[in-house]
Amino acid sequence: MPVNPDSTVTRTAGLMSTRLHNEIYVLNPVRDKYTGLDDIGLRVWDLLEATMRVDSLCDQVAKEYQGDPQQIRTDLMEFLNELDTEGLLEVQ
Repeated sequence: MPVNPDSTVTRTAGLMSTRLHNEIYVLNPVRDKYTGLDDIGLRVWDLLEATMRVDSLCDQVAKEYQGDPQQIRTDLMEFLNELDTEGLLEVQ
């Protein structure tokens, strides 16, 4: 199911990760594949520890990074759909 602003999202359970400087590498053991996230991706990953509505997540990231809310929403939706495709996100 594609991620949309009304979706609720959280990290997929059972993933392993390691932090290195301002990045995080997440292993999906089912796919035996690592995914690397930069500093902004790391912050989103931290926020996804709790289940959140996507629109609330977008608002939080826009506040913290003081960027254009529409651009952040667009970028974040793309990012969340990529995480979902990689099996790193549970979407409801």
